[in-house]
Amino acid sequence: MWALFDWTHQGTLLGTARTFSMQYEQPIVRSRQKDATSGEQHLGEEIANSLKKIITPFFMRRTKAEVSKSQKNKQDNHNDNQMEDCPEYVLKY
Repeated sequence: MWALFDWTHQGTLLGTARTFSMQYEQPIVRSRQKDATSGEQHLGEEIANSLKKIITPFFMRRTKAEVSKSQKNKQDNHNDNQMEDCPEYVLKY
């Protein structure tokens, strides 16, 4: 995830890989370990929520049905305009 946001935002959104790891990754991972204290769990949850708020405006979540519908519309539009207006195409085929 960090690599995608680093590439799309040129390092301005989540900082360097090291910074991201120290500020977000390590506390979140630690909070989800079996032997994490309640304080670590609470801190990890807060940090995860903070990270979610940062990336939400840039993260598109779609269902399979929405993607399918979008792709179908693109295919329909593409096929409608595909070579039908070209007189050379009609003469050759």
